[in-house]
This record gives sequence, C-alpha cells and structure tokens, in this order.
Amino acid sequence: MRYFSFFNSDTVSTQVYVRYNDNGTTRVIFSALLGINYCLTYNLDSGWTVSDPNGAIQYAGYSGVSGFSGTSGAVGTSGYSGASGTSGVSGFSGYTGTAGVSGYSGVSGINGASGFSGYTGSSGTSGVNGTSGYSGISGYTGTSGTSGANGLSGYSGVSGTFGVAGSQIYWPTDVPSDVTGYDVLNTVPESTTEQTFSAVANNNTVLIASFATPSGGIGQTIVPAGAWEFNFWAASSSVASQCNLSISVYSRTSGGAETLLFTSVSPNFVATGQTQYNWESVQPEFSTNLTDRLVMKVKAVTLIPLNTTISFYYGGTTHYSYMISTYTPVGVSGYSGSSGTSGATGTSGFSGYSGVSGFSGPSSVWQNWTPSFSGFSGTPTPTLARYTQFGKTTVIALGVSGVGLSGYSGFRFTLPNTANETNNMIAFWAGVDNTLNTDGIITTNAGSTWADVFKSLTIPGNNTWVADGYPGRACYFTATYENA
Repeated sequence: MRYFSFFNSDTVSTQVYVRYNDNGTTRVIFSALLGINYCLTYNLDSGWTVSDPNGAIQYAGYSGVSGFSGTSGAVGTSGYSGASGTSGVSGFSGYTGTAGVSGYSGVSGINGASGFSGYTGSSGTSGVNGTSGYSGISGYTGTSGTSGANGLSGYSGVSGTFGVAGSQIYWPTDVPSDVTGYDVLNTVPESTTEQTFSAVANNNTVLIASFATPSGGIGQTIVPAGAWEFNFWAASSSVASQCNLSISVYSRTSGGAETLLFTSVSPNFVATGQTQYNWESVQPEFSTNLTDRLVMKVKAVTLIPLNTTISFYYGGTTHYSYMISTYTPVGVSGYSGSSGTSGATGTSGFSGYSGVSGFSGPSSVWQNWTPSFSGFSGTPTPTLARYTQFGKTTVIALGVSGVGLSGYSGFRFTLPNTANETNNMIAFWAGVDNTLNTDGIITTNAGSTWADVFKSLTIPGNNTWVADGYPGRACYFTATYENA
C-alpha cells in the first residue's frame, strides 16, 4: 500500500487502529488518537503522519531503510514500434504497485507506431508546501490492447539478509529512573563500557534489577500479540545445578500500579563464564493506557543450595543484553536480494487511456463556506462544506442531502471561488437519487461559481434526477479546480 488517509469529521476525538489481517490473525501496525477534524495519513515514502485542522503535523513515523537493489539483466534487442492508440482525456492516476523481481531480458516484440498524444492540461500555480492532502481519485483506464506473448521468466535473484522485524528494542541502563529503586529501560543503548548487574541466590529466586521506560507513557492502548525476544549475556559462579534468568514484564500506570503481563525464563545456564542466551516467548494482546509505561524485572534463579552469584551484562559494543517487544514504531528493512535477469519481452499491446493525475494536497488552512443549492425543496444544510486555497487552486469537500424540488430535475451548487474554465473541475462523487445509490462527475462553468452534478461519467452527462420524493438526492465528494 502506497497511500492511506483517514479524516475525523466527528464531534469527538476518536482512537484509530490500523490492523493487518492475515487469514483471521490480526496485528495492530499503527494506533493514534485523532482529535476533531484531525487527519491520519500514510505515505510509503514518509510513513504515518497525524495533522491537526490547521495542517500542522502532530506525529510523524518513518519508513524502514530500503535494501540494496540487485543487478539488472541484459536488455534484449528492441523490435519495431507498432501503432499506438490515440490518447484520451486522462483520469486520476492510481498508485503504482511494487515492482516484482525482473527475469532475463529477451528479444522485444515488434511495437506499433506511436499514436497522437492527448492535449496537455494547463499547469496550476504551485503553493507553499504543507501537509499533503488527499490524492486525486484514479481515472478510468482505457481499453488495453492485445497483450504480447509472455517472455520466459528469468531466474530469481539470491535473497538478501533478513533485517530486524521492526519490533521495538528495549535496552537496560544504569541511569536512575524517576521511579525509586528502578533504572531506565530505554529504546537506545547506553553509551558506557561493558558492565554487569548481579545478585546472590541460594536455592531460591532473587531480584537482580528493575527497569522502567521513561515517564510520559508508551502512547499505546494495545500491546500487540506476538513473539517477545530476549537476548541476554549472563554468567554464574557455579552451574552445579539449574541456574536461570527470570524476566517479568509489567505495565505501570501513572499512579504507580503495576500489572504483570507475563514472565519468561531463560534456558538453563551451560557455563560459568560469559555466555549468550537467546529465547522467545509468544504472548497474546494486552490492553494498556496511553500514559502507561513498561517495566522489566530481571531475577536470578538457582537450585544450588549454596551462595551463587548470577550476573547479566550491559553496555559496551559486543555483549549488551536487550529485550525485543511486539511494538513496531519503526521497522528496519532487511537487505534486498539480487534481482534475477529479465526474461524475453512479448509483443506490446495497445495502451489504454491514461488517467488524469491527482492534484497535490493543499498547504493552507481549511475553512468553512456556505454554498447555495439548486434542485432542492427548501434549503438543505450540508453535513460538510469546507475548502482551502493556495494560489489559483481551490480544494473543496462537500456532503449534502435533501428532498428534490418538484418539477426540477437538475442538481447544482455554488463554489467558494469563481471557476476559471468550463469542465475545469472533474471530480467523481457518490450519493443517492431518490432511493437509488448512484455516482457520476461534477463540472465547473467558466466565470461562474455554479457547478453541476451529473449522474454519469461523461461530459456533458446525464442530469436527469428524480423530480421529488424522499429521501431525495445526496452527494459526497472531495474535488480540486482552478479558480479565476
């Protein structure tokens, strides 16, 4: 997915969860509290953002580091160009899918001669860059030409090294926490020399150290289900009998109340010297408060009936113990495998009509406007009538419904700014005509603030609405046009 946007038009704040569903198994990949008229946006290049009604970004997440691309295969000899079809009016471009691994390039088929290019639309005046708005709706794709024969697939490239799964790592430190008797459990390692936390146990379980994440909370209401990983370097003065580390994970409220989420025990120690122990614990989803923090308590466990010193290491660059949670604020991408050589290309078919590219989102502040309507019995009250403007570009968002006017089949409304050209704004809408769900396009009129709502996807289109009745007529859309 390259782009996603959610706008909270409710009168109260709303908690939004974005979950990934794998055949019934769900996993929360992002959560945020959206205020009134706040907007949640995902972009493949810049990650998650939350912006307020003024367009100011309140939260921004970052995408993982991309892996290295594989070596491209040799390109085959190009054939003669075939005749291309005449380009039509472009619709809004959809998002481009992720490219697959290329095979060996073969000999290209004979392409037809190029057809006539469609007319290029006038460029709008660029505004000051701000928070990205909603992408334009994709136009309808023209009829595809006959596909050429598929070339032979090339060999798959060698898979790259797997990167970190994207889960949040927590590092124990010896920095005192604001919680008395605890040290800080941080998302970045402490810059210090290699050191140890230790405790003496005697056929029992003894607390070595307690750690808490910084004050202010983890900002999440759900601890996602999944595998927690523990990677600890530890040592014991004796391994004559069973010795382990026991790690308990808690949620801690701002008032200091701790709730045990789970406890996980390391493998039995196999040596007295410094040894790495790595293990996982699969846990269900847990509920927390936005202001809760995580607590990790590390204990020494032994069945040896003598004083036994058990330690674990932190700091330095080679033996730093850590815990990986199921939180995934920023995932790190693994290295991409080498691309396979491209296969032989088949004969190209005739290209369909390209869609009109969507306009960039506005950078100025959204504000209300009061449109007039034609085609309703009485004056309907819009559920949403907002617009923003930068330069000669106006973006509007409108939602309205009401009873149709008897004897009048048209449907019109006024814009916040005078349109520069006829058919300058081509926006797709969805709504209701009498009791039937319908859709169509909206067009402008040069030198006028009146716009027409058509029940078809052509220009000029069907403007025959049901004359009267209940629930009447309604439409909902977001559109961009050039103002005079």
